[in-house]
Amino acid sequence: MTPAERWVTSTPPLRKESAPKAIGLSTPSLMRLLDTCDAIRDEDANSAEQIAYMARLLVQTTLPHRDPGAIEVWVRRNGNFTLQITPGRTVASARTTSRRLGIPYGTYPRLIMTFLTTEAVRTRSPEVYLGRSLAEFLRRLGLQVDGRAIRRLKEQMLRLIFASIDWAFASGSTELGHGLRPIES
Repeated sequence: MTPAERWVTSTPPLRKESAPKAIGLSTPSLMRLLDTCDAIRDEDANSAEQIAYMARLLVQTTLPHRDPGAIEVWVRRNGNFTLQITPGRTVASARTTSRRLGIPYGTYPRLIMTFLTTEAVRTRSPEVYLGRSLAEFLRRLGLQVDGRAIRRLKEQMLRLIFASIDWAFASGSTELGHGLRPIES
């Protein structure tokens, strides 16, 4: 008996395929999901005013997802493009001392930047109205207002306001770069 014949005779028979299980198309939650999918597919995003914009540099190299900790500079590269964020400091006043802020991270800074960019494009103005309070701004972002969310928004906005964001693009002998402050005041 050849090795191939021995392998064939010693291989256990293949398992018989079982019939596919039903996915329960009649469940109410699945029906709602399918209805929502149909509604999304049928409605034009532009007419529903559901189009959002994001700065190209943040699409290519996004902000950190988790807190990178107390570091001097955070860098992310994507091909020829580099994003560098340096944490800022608050300004000392008569009541408070200056303190070092961390790198903006998580969903709030990305949501804030998307909101600012979208509003600037929509209104064709660099000035964007945020609201009279952090609670109103949270509502404008589409988030639920509670104390924890207000504290998180305030912390991440401070990090974003005072951070120095620099970018560079290098291709061959060409190198471009610029620094920016996403929020002036």
